[in-house]
Amino acid sequence: MNKLIIAEKPSVAKSIADVLGASTRQDGYFSGAGYAVTFAYGHLFSLFDAADYDTKYATWSMDNLPIIPDTFKYKIHDGPGYKKQFKIIKGLAADAVEIINACDSDREGSLIFAEIYQSLGTNVPTKRLWISSYTRDDLQKGFADARPGAADAPLTAAGYARSWTDWLLGINFTVAATKRFSSDGKMLNIGRVILPTVNLIYLRDMEIKNFIPKKYHTLTATFAAAEGTYTGLYQVQASQTRFNDPKDLDTVITAVKGQPGTITSCTTTREIKGPGKLFNLTDLQGHITSQYEGWTADKVLQCAQALYEDKYITYPRTSSRYLDESQKEPSKRVLEALKTSGQGLIPPQISLLWHDHKSVFDSSKVDSHPALMPTYLVPSLSGISPDEKIIYIEIVKRFLAQFAPMAEYDQTEAITRVKVHDFRTRARVRVSPGWQLLYQEQATLLDEDDKKEDDEDLTRLNFPLREKLAVVATDLQTAGKDTKPPKKYTVKSLLAVMQNCGREVEDETQILKGYSIGTAATRADALKKIEKIGYVVIKGKSYSVTALGISLIEIYPIREMLEPDFTGRLEKQLKDIEQGTLPQAAFMAVAKEITILGIDKFKATSGSVHREVKSLGKCPECGREIIETPKAFSCVGYQDKVNQCKFALWKEDAWFKSLGKKITATTAKGLLSGRAVLVKGMKSKAGKVFDAKVKLTKDGERYKYEFIN
Repeated sequence: MNKLIIAEKPSVAKSIADVLGASTRQDGYFSGAGYAVTFAYGHLFSLFDAADYDTKYATWSMDNLPIIPDTFKYKIHDGPGYKKQFKIIKGLAADAVEIINACDSDREGSLIFAEIYQSLGTNVPTKRLWISSYTRDDLQKGFADARPGAADAPLTAAGYARSWTDWLLGINFTVAATKRFSSDGKMLNIGRVILPTVNLIYLRDMEIKNFIPKKYHTLTATFAAAEGTYTGLYQVQASQTRFNDPKDLDTVITAVKGQPGTITSCTTTREIKGPGKLFNLTDLQGHITSQYEGWTADKVLQCAQALYEDKYITYPRTSSRYLDESQKEPSKRVLEALKTSGQGLIPPQISLLWHDHKSVFDSSKVDSHPALMPTYLVPSLSGISPDEKIIYIEIVKRFLAQFAPMAEYDQTEAITRVKVHDFRTRARVRVSPGWQLLYQEQATLLDEDDKKEDDEDLTRLNFPLREKLAVVATDLQTAGKDTKPPKKYTVKSLLAVMQNCGREVEDETQILKGYSIGTAATRADALKKIEKIGYVVIKGKSYSVTALGISLIEIYPIREMLEPDFTGRLEKQLKDIEQGTLPQAAFMAVAKEITILGIDKFKATSGSVHREVKSLGKCPECGREIIETPKAFSCVGYQDKVNQCKFALWKEDAWFKSLGKKITATTAKGLLSGRAVLVKGMKSKAGKVFDAKVKLTKDGERYKYEFIN
């Protein structure tokens, strides 16, 4: 009789088996030392499809909505790998004295285990492994401190509630939206995280589109003193530096130019600037996507997950920016490991000193999992992928920065008076880089991050200013500027407002725990999904809503579902279930009511969405546009019931297929232009590979392809 351990992935099972001494590799598990360590492939089970409950749901119809099962049922994923692995787990469970859930330490990991355990039909007692890294020390401590399985019940209940609610809203509203608004029958994917995210981008784009810039003018003076020159921005009433009419500044120029002046006040204060907090997943995704080209939030998560499974960093799907107070000694060990790694991670001129300040260690601010940090296992940087190296180094830098000296700046503000006119000078000089030495190649960027758009007079000084300094106004320049619209959302800024439920929050004390659009683990997938569906596009680093996204948002009947507060409230209530303060049944009653009322609204609404048409050329039959469909490059006229045009170039055309080729978009575009297209890699019946030019020609009423010499 063994203790059975179920991990979420094969690689994790191997790590656990190595620590426990289960060194014998079997088919689908590891054994030894009184343990059997097996694994899932993420979710082995999925919820029934609607048609699994009743075949009538196989045909999408508004008449069948809403679909609300009395009991949600599960089925094993298709594919022999899933069925075989579950059979192995079931066999191992029959001989187990205890089953330990070693799936990821989060809501989804609890759900994955619960789906398996429920399907086993066993009453073998359970325990829950809860760890933040797969190092030997953390695994050994985790097993020693494993929780009773019952302690995981609230988290499991929240996992089920999340899964069932997403099924209800996703299935019902996707069918309803597609049937009501999709004139071409293409699916309109609807979800509680998707919609408010698209709406955020839509609202920002509309704000930019409707923005009316206002002209304003500023006046800058150059002052000469014995020690050198500096500039000042004209102001009135101690704050106004922008003026509507440049003529208002002409009298000031006339009165000031060439005249002597004096610095009437000058204060210099020392500013102490600390590093950013330790990364949570959202902050890491925002940082990487803003600093490096070609990165998406999903790519950051995948690389971080790989580093976690290789034991180099702690659990990545965290929303915390602090470490638990129990991590003080382990963090000291990590710091020493990084110091002695010989990887060149620490500049020689920087001094690192471990401390246990609340700025880093605060258990009251840790939610489920602590912030991201490296483990004491330091990889060879040449032994991990280039992408993983980027992620690892940034996590290391942020960790080391917590134990480095503060950066110090001298902030100077002076008022220069010429006759009765005041000019404000602001300057910021870095005195000591401190932790910023870790970012030597990014030092300029760090300074620029501190500069705000309204700091129009923030300048650098070549000499220190002082009160009563005598100067002369040698030059005055006016500048006409326009107020600027808000910036488009980037991955970084969009993730930030999703984390804060649509609000731009700088002070983390204003954030309500659990009140967000999605979770740290799901936001990356949501961003990938809305782009793949076609609701938004990303150009460079900025998101824009598409015609499809605009029309969906404007016609969508359940208006409250578009608001960040809608999914924020649901996410907060799921957190309440996790903490045992809200019954699962109460949450599901609300979810079902939302579904029923939502379908009523769909049935009372009509309209259609609009998609961008990417034309490959003109139809040779009717002159309308040719667009790509799943199976062909077809005339848009196939949708026209009155003047239907059935012209199409089939992707798997029989003639091309006989030559071992398919028609690609590039080939179709060339054929539609009327010219001969070079097609490479064709294969004759005899097996000979050749290249040839092909042209689309018309033979009577029929179109055909022919070789052109």
